[in-house]
Amino acid sequence: MYLYNTTYKVDLAIVGDFIVYIKEFLQNEENIEIYIRQYQIYKIEGVEERDGMTFCLHFLIKDLETFNTFVIVIDSNLKNQLRNKFGDSVLSFSTLMKQQ
Repeated sequence: MYLYNTTYKVDLAIVGDFIVYIKEFLQNEENIEIYIRQYQIYKIEGVEERDGMTFCLHFLIKDLETFNTFVIVIDSNLKNQLRNKFGDSVLSFSTLMKQQ
């Protein structure tokens, strides 16, 4: 089992729009259940928020083959749409973790 995490730093002026956009994207994405078993959005607490809030989006994925397809089909689409809609107001990095 793999956990794919993307951490987002979101400008304070667009936090509400960002959360709504992510949730709508995930709810409307066709066949997302083929690639992931579960997803969750978390707000990171205890960090300075003067320049924005930090969120993590977690996807639980069963194997590497599914992950590789997910990145091409779903993840790249989400990141492109976020970049087009919010530009530099949303910064991100991703990490893949394997359950031990």
